[in-house]
Amino acid sequence: MRHHRHIAVATLLLLVAASCQKTSRDNKAQPAAGSNQGSGQGSGQGSGAGLSTPAAEAKDIDSKDILARTETAKQVLVKHVLLGWQDLAAAYSGHLDPRAAKRTNAEAAKLAQDIAAKLKANPDSIDALVKENSEDPGSQGGDPYDVKADTPFVPEFKNLALRLKEKEVGIVKTQFGYHVIERVLPDPLESADILARAPEAGPVYVQEVLIAWKDVPSAKQHPVDPRAAARTKADADKLAKDVLDKVRGGGDMAKLMKEFSEDADAKDSAEVLEIAAASPEAEPLKNLALRLKLDEAGLVKTPLGWHIVKRVAPPPPDPLESTDILARSPAAGPVQVQQVLIGWKNIPAARSGRPVDPRAAARTKADADKLAKELLEKVRGKADMAKLMKEYSEDPSSKDNARIFDIASDTQVPDPFKSFKNLALRLKLNEAGLVKTPLGWHIVKHVPPPPPDPLESADILKRAPETAKAKVKHILLGWTEVHADDERGKKRDRKALEALVKDTVAKLKKGDKIEPLMAELSEDTGSAKAGTSYDVTPDAGLVPPFKNLSLRLKVGEVGVVKTDFGIHIIQRTE
Repeated sequence: MRHHRHIAVATLLLLVAASCQKTSRDNKAQPAAGSNQGSGQGSGQGSGAGLSTPAAEAKDIDSKDILARTETAKQVLVKHVLLGWQDLAAAYSGHLDPRAAKRTNAEAAKLAQDIAAKLKANPDSIDALVKENSEDPGSQGGDPYDVKADTPFVPEFKNLALRLKEKEVGIVKTQFGYHVIERVLPDPLESADILARAPEAGPVYVQEVLIAWKDVPSAKQHPVDPRAAARTKADADKLAKDVLDKVRGGGDMAKLMKEFSEDADAKDSAEVLEIAAASPEAEPLKNLALRLKLDEAGLVKTPLGWHIVKRVAPPPPDPLESTDILARSPAAGPVQVQQVLIGWKNIPAARSGRPVDPRAAARTKADADKLAKELLEKVRGKADMAKLMKEYSEDPSSKDNARIFDIASDTQVPDPFKSFKNLALRLKLNEAGLVKTPLGWHIVKHVPPPPPDPLESADILKRAPETAKAKVKHILLGWTEVHADDERGKKRDRKALEALVKDTVAKLKKGDKIEPLMAELSEDTGSAKAGTSYDVTPDAGLVPPFKNLSLRLKVGEVGVVKTDFGIHIIQRTE
C-alpha cells in the first residue's frame, strides 16, 4: 500500500466542490503542524494556518533570544513536540488530546522546558521524544517539516523555525500550545545538490524504487517488505546508493523497480507518478521530484525509506480517454455535468488506503475499461443518466440523487483530479466523454442547468453584480435529499425545509441578528458556532451559485440560493 501518496479526496463531492463550506474544510481540526495533513496547508492544529482562535493566557517561555535574531534561513527541516493544555479546547474544535485535557498551563510549560533541556543535551533523541510526548499526530511518522518563508504555518511556529541553527532547540507558543522545535539535518545520502535548486510548478513525471529497512519509521504503523525486515539502515544506505548508481548509469527503470523496489503496488507495473506543487505526495518526495531535470535521478528519504527517483517523459494518455474533446479550448463555465464513476481493484486511490466500492474491489483494470466503454456508448445513445448513475456509479455522493455538478474555470480541484475539470469544460451540451483520475474512470455528460429551486431569490439572481468584493454570513440548511453529514438535515423533509427557510428569512428581514441564527440552525460546521463571515470575490474558491448570489446582494440584504450542499440563506454584511 502506498502510504506516501496522501490522496485525501474520497468522492467527487470533495473533488470539485470548493464550496461555501471552505472554512469548514480548511479549518477542521487535523493532525498538527507541518505535514500534508497537519501543517496548516489546508490548516490544522499544530503549525497550521487558518484557525483564528486566540490562545488562552499562558506562561511566556518563548525562546526570545532566538526569535530576536534578524538573520533567517530560506528553508529548514524541523521536528517538534507539541504540548497543549486544558484551556485550549476551543482551538481544537473538540479534538484536544486527552493528555492535554488533563494538564494545566503550568504543567505544560514545565514539561516543554524539560523536553527542551533533554534535546539540548542530546539532539539525537528528538524522534523518541516526539513519539513519547507530541500531541501532533502528523509528526508521529518521524517525517521532518519543510519550512520556508511562504509556508502556510502559523507565524509563531515559522518565525522560530527559520531562526534556528542546525541541531538547535527552541520553544514557542501558538494558539495550539507549546512547540519544542529542533532544526534537523537531512540525511547525508540525500541529493542535497538537487534539493537546493528552485522547484518547478509541475506537473512532472517520475518513477521510483523504494528501499526500506527493519526499523524504518513507517514500520511502526505498516508491515515492511520481508527483504527490508532483515535489513539494517546501513545496508539500506548501501543498496540505495548502488541502485541510484545503476539508474544514473542508464539502467532500465522498469527492471530495477521490479527487482529492487519494495512498493508492492508499483514495482511490477513500472508506475509513473504525476507530481505538481499542489500534489498530495509526501513533501520530501515532491521536493525532489520537482527539482529533477528530465532523465535525472536523485535520492530522498521519507518515513517509508529511501526513494530513488527518476524524472521521465510524460506517459501517453490512456487510449480510452476522450483525447479529441480534451484537445479543445475550454469554456469559462460554469457548466453542469453528471458522471458515472467506475473503479477497479488497484486504482491509485485504493492504493492510498481509500476503500473502494465492493464491485470495483473485484474488478480488473481491463474489466473496468470494458465497462466504462460500454457505459459511454449508452450515455451517447441517450440512455437515462440518472438510471445509469444509480445502477453503475461508485461515487456515493451522486449515484442515488443524480447529482449535477457545477464546474467553472475557477473551480478548485486537486491536481490529480484536474482531468475531470478539463473534460467537463470542453464538453458541448448533451455531449459525453471519458476521463481517468486516481478514483477511476469518469463517464461525464454535459447537461442543461437544472431549473431554479422555488426557494431561491430569483429576483436578486437576475441582477447585475452589485460589487466585486463582498463579505457575507450564511445559514446552511439541508434536507433528506441534500444533507451532507448533519443529522438535522438527514431528518428534515422538503416541507419542513421550506417552512424553516421562510421563517428564518422573515426574521432576518425584520432585523434579527444572523449570528444567533447561525449558531442555532446552520449546518456549516466551519462558520455556524463562531458566526464566521466569508470574503467573496469572482475568483474566490466557492461554488458558483453561492458567489453569484453573494455578489448581487446589497449590504444588509438577505437572499436564498441552492448549491450541492443545501439551501443557503445569505446576508451581505459589508
